[in-house]
Amino acid sequence: MPKNELPDPSIVDESDEGLSAPRGKPSGVSPRGLGLTDAEMRDEFERILGESEINREKARLLVPFSWAVFGFACVYCVAIFAVVFADGLGWVEVDRIALRILAGSITISAVSIILTILIGLFRSR
Repeated sequence: MPKNELPDPSIVDESDEGLSAPRGKPSGVSPRGLGLTDAEMRDEFERILGESEINREKARLLVPFSWAVFGFACVYCVAIFAVVFADGLGWVEVDRIALRILAGSITISAVSIILTILIGLFRSR
């Protein structure tokens, strides 16, 4: 078949042999939530609701910390950028090894701070 030619749609009609699923309700599944009793369903609902409350409270407590860490990372990156920029314009003389260390420290700091925040926010239990 050439590259730009579309396949014949009749092959779809011919290909459905052996792919039909049995009709009707799946066996062994109760409409009451997979066979759970009312008490078990209430207990599970309360457990999930409790976890939800804990996660909301945890997120609420982490918001100020997250903003403080994010602010520090931004100020740190701007300060390092100012040093590198001033060196590039010749206003200050910074050794090349020191510039490499500064650039590496920005990368390491930013990545580790972001990962710490993400792990804290999305860690399960």
